[in-house]
Amino acid sequence: MKVVRTSDASIIARLNEPVQELHFKMYPEKFKPFDFEGVKDYFQDVIEGDKQYFYVAEESDQAVGYIWFQEVSKEATAFSHERSMIYINQLSVNPDSKGKGIGKALLGQAIDLAKEKGIAKIGLDYYTKNELSKKIYEKMGFEVVSEVAFIDLD
Repeated sequence: MKVVRTSDASIIARLNEPVQELHFKMYPEKFKPFDFEGVKDYFQDVIEGDKQYFYVAEESDQAVGYIWFQEVSKEATAFSHERSMIYINQLSVNPDSKGKGIGKALLGQAIDLAKEKGIAKIGLDYYTKNELSKKIYEKMGFEVVSEVAFIDLD
């Protein structure tokens, strides 16, 4: 298995399908069904943005997972200190490739960049119905520090 940086929106879009379908299944009021062309076009715009990073894990020359993260900087306010972090937007491994350390290898790219740039924090979020992600991230050392709640008024 190898991990490489990519700017190929088609590969990322294809790898995104299981993530998008999972989100749509869990939260159909929020998420749309997977649309390859729409997702590819979205990722193409993001890939061209500043401080965005996409890496793909490959096994036998086949892409089997990806991570998308970005550098985020927040200025100091009256309430909080200035801070920087690496924020993981998406991390996904194809279902038939799970359990092989691929997610950990992908996360390693974010960790390496953070260390290289002197950034001490890596953040991410996941949906509460996604118990598997919660367990995986806790096992990797992530700690929940805030929660967000909503009320539906419809």
